[in-house]
Amino acid sequence: MPGTTATLGAAALTLLATAAVPTVAAEPISATLRAYGELPSFVERLDMSITLPDGRQESKILEYGRSGSAAFVALGQPGIPDMLRIVVRDERVYASQFNVTSAYVARPRASTLTETLEEMGATAVGLFLPPSLAAAEGADAFYRSLRFAMLEPLTVTRVDEREGRATVELTATNGSCTLSIDGEGYLEAVAATIGDPSRSVRMDGRITRGPLAADDPRLHFETGDRSAVGTFAEMEAAAYPLGTPAPDATAPTLTGDSVSLAELRGSVVILDFWATWCVPCWGALESIEELAAWARESGLPVVVWAVDTLEPTTDLSEQTRLAREFLEERGLDVRSLVDVDDSFFGALHSPGLPSTVVIAPDGTLAHYHSGVADDMTEVLRREALELLGSER
Repeated sequence: MPGTTATLGAAALTLLATAAVPTVAAEPISATLRAYGELPSFVERLDMSITLPDGRQESKILEYGRSGSAAFVALGQPGIPDMLRIVVRDERVYASQFNVTSAYVARPRASTLTETLEEMGATAVGLFLPPSLAAAEGADAFYRSLRFAMLEPLTVTRVDEREGRATVELTATNGSCTLSIDGEGYLEAVAATIGDPSRSVRMDGRITRGPLAADDPRLHFETGDRSAVGTFAEMEAAAYPLGTPAPDATAPTLTGDSVSLAELRGSVVILDFWATWCVPCWGALESIEELAAWARESGLPVVVWAVDTLEPTTDLSEQTRLAREFLEERGLDVRSLVDVDDSFFGALHSPGLPSTVVIAPDGTLAHYHSGVADDMTEVLRREALELLGSER
């Protein structure tokens, strides 16, 4: 997710995608679906340790619960308890983000919470629907939840039942997920590995459970004087200073040259912020590669740059090597800047990872996109053409 996605998008543990049909019988999962489906109210806490490809570790805390038809989800980290908050109440779904003070998301609840979040654009910005809440919506939602929006379709490949507990392993072509289930069907732990074996993100989470009262304050949502919007992307964009002048930021390229935004005035400039350790960024780079090819072939004044930032090194040559090797490994033909001290990222108002910033020919910040949308290439192409049309 944005100025948060250095935090949220880096964790990027969304759970909305197409479900897979298990190939191994998984009675423990059936027990989990029954257990949470029959539980009238509960609250759980998922303590996550996330290990990035470079060995760094991050901690995330997810609290969530349900009481009757009301529910809440709160994603945080040490020092920031409510980075993202979702509340379901009175047949509506609300969402807020800690760094957005002017807007919140509100939408009528669809037939399921999973469906509602999809309508709100959850997948694109990397939200997290806990498996326990998804389990109450049935097998389809539960299996979707285990894909973390980044795993390919999962199949159950191993079920191990011992001493009243079960371990269920699910495998995808780009990773895996493991569940630990107690004798009553409740989840005790969840782990996931996402990405290539040589460059993967690992999440290990422990779950604790307790009761949730119907009048718990976490089940209430205060709108305050904020404006309501319909999607998470609109909420995040509300916090970005669109319409203001872009900074005169400069960064080196992978070939040792340098690029200044001031020098690009007169063109539409599209900047895609990424990092080698950011799994959602990998898919975004593929869209940017397609967009860059279109920009070159069109002959229009459209400049596309990826910006490698927030890496674990402060050495320019080392970061250049990491970025170049990563792009070569994945066969990506993308021009990239190297933001070795994160100053370029900061000058552009810390947009998050992954994110895309579009600068108009007059040098103002025109559009902001957080996360990865399926139609991102087409959206950016349309925005570029509209900006050029307004200049002619």
